Amino acid sequence: MFDLQIGKTPSRNNHDYWRDGIHKWISVGDLGNYERFTGDTTEKISQSAVDATGIKIVPAQTVIMSFKLTIGRTAITSEEIYTNEAIAAFVLKTGEFIDADYLRIYLRGHDWSRGQIRAVKGLTLNKQSIGVAKIPVPPLELQKEFASYVEACESMKKSARAKRESLVSKRADLVTKYFR
Repeated sequence: MFDLQIGKTPSRNNHDYWRDGIHKWISVGDLGNYERFTGDTTEKISQSAVDATGIKIVPAQTVIMSFKLTIGRTAITSEEIYTNEAIAAFVLKTGEFIDADYLRIYLRGHDWSRGQIRAVKGLTLNKQSIGVAKIPVPPLELQKEFASYVEACESMKKSARAKRESLVSKRADLVTKYFR
């Protein structure tokens, strides 16, 4: 179904890999800033970093997920991009049809606790524990319907949160205006 691809971090000691970088390189921190699609990255790597390390490019429209430290952050790549070693890319094999939003939402909500390994910096997964996860694949139309439903629920939740924050702010303004 997928070729599971793990990114790399070029050596920080080689400044040529990081100075004047031209290729976007996603870290787990970047992944936490995306809601649905990838965007800007805090760092870029050079072509020499790509050539020297053999880091593989992640194709556009590929679901990526963090699996170290912060497990389960997901996004869909908006363009070809590179990732660090704490991010797995779920590259679809030729002929497979899985809705990217469905997969992104499923992976984000999946219980990864069974495959976690205790590492020096906290809990982590590895390529094997991710690879053995069972991902239900309903017909494509149901995948799209599910993803659309979840997106609508999340949108309503954000809207309600924004309204609540606006009311709290308005109340604070009134208290300040009339009771001080």
